[in-house]
Amino acid sequence: MFSPRYKNTITAEFQLLPERVDALKLWQNEINQELRKPKDKLRAEKQMHEQFFTDIFEKVLGYKKRSAGNNQWTITSEYATDLDATRPDGCLGVFTDEADNADDVQAVIELKSLKTDLI
Repeated sequence: MFSPRYKNTITAEFQLLPERVDALKLWQNEINQELRKPKDKLRAEKQMHEQFFTDIFEKVLGYKKRSAGNNQWTITSEYATDLDATRPDGCLGVFTDEADNADDVQAVIELKSLKTDLI
């Protein structure tokens, strides 16, 4: 399902460390508090994007973003798709600044607001 390059990058580094579990619990508590608010008082989807990427994808799942100072990163929120140049909320894959090394997008991320009924 995933390319070997991507799979090796992610699985070699992933461990469910205590600090990752703690970060997930903090996120769950915050979301539970947010969900107790009336629908018209919930934060907008765009207001939660950066926090979600940081709290879940970086702190819990261990993805690395470009600003982390790496020459290779595994999550980005600034990426236009090759298919139709649309910009999803984020992408997972292997990304690099090297001109001769093409980015390897494995998944796109589309976040929904807490107001969105997914059923």
